[in-house]
Amino acid sequence: QLVAHYEIMGDRVLRMLAEEFRLPALSEIVDIGRKQHQEWCRAVFAPKLSSLPSAQRKIRLAQYVAICDIYTWKILRRDSGLSSKSTEKALIEMLDNLTRDN
Repeated sequence: QLVAHYEIMGDRVLRMLAEEFRLPALSEIVDIGRKQHQEWCRAVFAPKLSSLPSAQRKIRLAQYVAICDIYTWKILRRDSGLSSKSTEKALIEMLDNLTRDN
């Protein structure tokens, strides 16, 4: 779902991020996007977050947000030239240790 979304919207979002400090109106939109991304991660990974102590939950959520971030997709997909499928596989592998039941 995440990679499919970035395949459609990723390049547009990256252009907005590149301009956010130059255009104050974009900064507000980008801030909303950041909050929505964090909330998406909180909802998607809620089962894994709920059992953690508060301090660890905050760290783990930040890890999920970073791995699922548009810039992580950009590094894998655009900078490294991975296919969409390989990008998805790489993200899953990075998330595996954080989502595995211990």
